[in-house]
Amino acid sequence: MKKRALLSVSDKTDVVSFARQLVALGFEIVSTGGTGKEISKVGLPYTLVELNKIAEDSIKTFGLVVVNLYPFAKDQSIANIDVGGPSMIRAAAKNYNSVGVVVYPADYEDVLDEIKGLGDLCEMTRFKLATKAFQVTAIYDTMIAREFDNHLRQGSRPKSGNKH
Repeated sequence: MKKRALLSVSDKTDVVSFARQLVALGFEIVSTGGTGKEISKVGLPYTLVELNKIAEDSIKTFGLVVVNLYPFAKDQSIANIDVGGPSMIRAAAKNYNSVGVVVYPADYEDVLDEIKGLGDLCEMTRFKLATKAFQVTAIYDTMIAREFDNHLRQGSRPKSGNKH
């Protein structure tokens, strides 16, 4: 069975190179709109998926999930509160026994090296990546909660911002 990787990132740093190497390693790339457009610029094949369709259509499982979150720290608007990303990250991290979750572009090279060397990620690597993933979502949620709390104390509300 062909390995599958879900790529859905707001930080596109090195994602094209990462996707290219995953394809070379035999992965099928499944991607959301913006990330898919980015990797398609260099002619890489991918399957477009809407996040809500994953659950609805019982899409085949993934061995690797690569997600980073909307940049709420840069612009504290409602539009920059990522909903799907944390859900995917948590789901993948919870299932670290069979899924690798990558939240930082800085981890791409190590992940690729291990897959090249071992054919897959070992359980300890998946556990380490899951730990990072839970840390990222905890920090993200705390940042949003603090921003909301600050607005509540000031009697204001966060700005709406543009939709993604």
